[in-house]
Amino acid sequence: MSSTTTRPRLAAVIGALTVALALLLTIAGPPTPAQAAAGTFRLKAGEELAAGQSLVSPDGRQVLAMQTDGNLVLYGPDGSRWQTDTDGRGGVRLAMQTDGNLVMYDATNYPIWHTNTRGSGADHLDMQSDGNVVLYTASNAVPWQTNTRYQPSKLLAPADLRAGDVLKSPSGAYTLSMQTDGNLVLYGPSGWTWQTNTAGSGAVRLAVQSDGNMVLYTASDYPAWIAGTRGSGLVELRLQDDGNLVGYRADGSWAWQTYTYPGGQAPGTPAPTPANCAAVTGPVPASSTTVASGIRVHACLAANVDRLLADARAAGVALSGSGWRDQQTQIQLRIKNCGGNTTYNIWSKPSSQCSPPTAIPGRSMHERGLAIDFTTPNSGGTYVSVPAGSAAFTWLKNNAARYGLSNLPSESWHWSTNGS
Repeated sequence: MSSTTTRPRLAAVIGALTVALALLLTIAGPPTPAQAAAGTFRLKAGEELAAGQSLVSPDGRQVLAMQTDGNLVLYGPDGSRWQTDTDGRGGVRLAMQTDGNLVMYDATNYPIWHTNTRGSGADHLDMQSDGNVVLYTASNAVPWQTNTRYQPSKLLAPADLRAGDVLKSPSGAYTLSMQTDGNLVLYGPSGWTWQTNTAGSGAVRLAVQSDGNMVLYTASDYPAWIAGTRGSGLVELRLQDDGNLVGYRADGSWAWQTYTYPGGQAPGTPAPTPANCAAVTGPVPASSTTVASGIRVHACLAANVDRLLADARAAGVALSGSGWRDQQTQIQLRIKNCGGNTTYNIWSKPSSQCSPPTAIPGRSMHERGLAIDFTTPNSGGTYVSVPAGSAAFTWLKNNAARYGLSNLPSESWHWSTNGS
């Protein structure tokens, strides 16, 4: 056989083998093991995990395991949180390829699972402390992730929930979101069920403090919302599968809650019945009133006032106050607050021109027994009108509506059934 015949045939064979090898590498990636990076949090391009090896998050709480059963599983503090569902298919290694694809191969180098990120520029895989597994490019772009950022159901004091973070109830049905707009909102399957009404306040974190209080702070550490539970013994904030957000003491009793059980009813603690006071349209005599926890109010409101004061005490907020007053008392207040004992000052002068504003006799919600001027102890223990921004005011702002009371915006201490 001549050499001129042999060379073309040999070249053809070499060419065919080159094409076949290139095709094999395109489909199955490199057939030989690369450097392993087991036990670290990062798998770099060209590295792989063999069966039985894992990536571990920097905080040690999250593990991405290439299991000997061929499954790739992410484990967190709450158990298995994500997997490739490839058990029994023979997977023996997970390769972070230089082409940007993350691929699981069997013993014959056949790909049985991949992220479909070839050509994306991904050059490393991170097992993060937040529970997410992420493919990053050199410029920190994210071509792929598991979307498994760990979302606990509780915070143990001292701890923060920062803007963008959430708590999830164990089933995932309820979410407490520390939103980037400054609002803390509890969401359920049908939408929001509770909030702090602090959107636009600049709040950036919810602090569950070691003193038992829970506070929303701005970036400059100014309190935008206060639960009013300082000294209550609260050590844990827990989002439950019944939709209630509860602050618990170490002994398991509750110090604070949102009352967002289904129907607003907590086991063993019936929710307030809506006050039926629509028929009360004018001043009433003392005989139509009763004393509820030291405050005289109309009988239609008494049960709710009892419950409000009891729940405030349980939350560490001391409240008292004055409610119903007769017309003669209202007249005396007009004389005192509106400029003296004249017919105009008592019966005609606009209430806004009095200091403090005082309703014309016959028009005050106090005369109906449907308003309360709340008081709370100051630092010296003396009861004073509830100041704006105080823990007592904040608690009322966040809770009074459940008991049928609304605030008169010009008076932080004055709460009534219609807000006037």
